[in-house]
Amino acid sequence: MIPESSSGRHRFVRHREGFVEAMFWDVVLNTREDIDRWERVVRAEFRSISARRVWLLIDLSGLSVHPRVSSYFGERRALILEEHTLRSFRFGGDTRTKVSISTTSVLHGADANLYASRDEAEAALLKAMREDDAR
Repeated sequence: MIPESSSGRHRFVRHREGFVEAMFWDVVLNTREDIDRWERVVRAEFRSISARRVWLLIDLSGLSVHPRVSSYFGERRALILEEHTLRSFRFGGDTRTKVSISTTSVLHGADANLYASRDEAEAALLKAMREDDAR
């Protein structure tokens, strides 16, 4: 069963290759309150999956960020990623969400790493994981 949040659904899955995939359906972030709820849900998912920071693949297809809250979303997103991930890679998403991710990655120092497809994003993530292991 896919957990329900107050705005849409989400699912976090640990893959055997060692990364976590976050998926969202019908999650619309129009207000700061929406983002605060989203943040609580995402933080709870990370806590349930691992006490350690994880490699993260994100499907943005079901996540929509309204431009009026883009900066706040970017601030909260950056904090979540800093606390819970080693690196993150993403794909999908509507235009306004991709613009929000790209813009706020510069403002708040969080990875953008936007790819055209899941296959491309996963390949980049696995490559980064191998390079990290080689160090």
